[in-house]
Amino acid sequence: MIKARVGKIETIECVSCGYTKHTIRDSYEARWDDDEHDISAGTTYDFMECNGCQRGTLRTTSWFSEEPGHTVALWPTRDSDIAIRKPRTFSNLDWGTPLESVYRQTLTAFNNKLPTLAGAGIRLLIEGVCQDQKIKKGKVYSEEGKVIRDKTTRRIILRDNLDGKINGLWSKGLISRNQAQVLHQLRKLGNDAAHALDQPPLSLIEECLNAAEHLFVQVYDQPELLKKLMNRKKPKK
Repeated sequence: MIKARVGKIETIECVSCGYTKHTIRDSYEARWDDDEHDISAGTTYDFMECNGCQRGTLRTTSWFSEEPGHTVALWPTRDSDIAIRKPRTFSNLDWGTPLESVYRQTLTAFNNKLPTLAGAGIRLLIEGVCQDQKIKKGKVYSEEGKVIRDKTTRRIILRDNLDGKINGLWSKGLISRNQAQVLHQLRKLGNDAAHALDQPPLSLIEECLNAAEHLFVQVYDQPELLKKLMNRKKPKK
């Protein structure tokens, strides 16, 4: 057993979660040497546990002195035909929280070519950001862009559905008006997936994931960047 490797955490593709952090639970190396022909080879066996779903993986890393580099294989095998989209990390979004977990699950659905589930997941991500930011309601607008008022009292109507919450993100200054309009379209795509079993093309889902990750950057990364910029050492005049 290679004791130094046990307990080490690495990011690999999980058989069910996509790319996640894994802990090496056991490790050993097997090798052979041919002194007569001055060649050698070996394989390191890492028994790894996913830190998310706890599924096990055997990773083999093999090398041969007469060939450059090394070969890595994972067991159970992964589908090499799918385009893997790796999860990103965001400054103020902790790993393992419900929102971050739904984000990884949505990527897993995309990576496994499940557009209906991925589309519904994108809607859940928007809902999750609103919940995390304590946005409970917001204004609603007509197709002409006018705020909707009560016909009798003329007071502005606030709604606690996702339509209103997206506008609440905008009112709170977390996103721009253009971003709100994009999120509304993502909301509609997610509604169609969840309620009409729509299967949008994967290419469109990928663009929607880009927009969802941009929302995460806006909400969870930029406040941290702002602090760094405000505290940076300014040049002397």
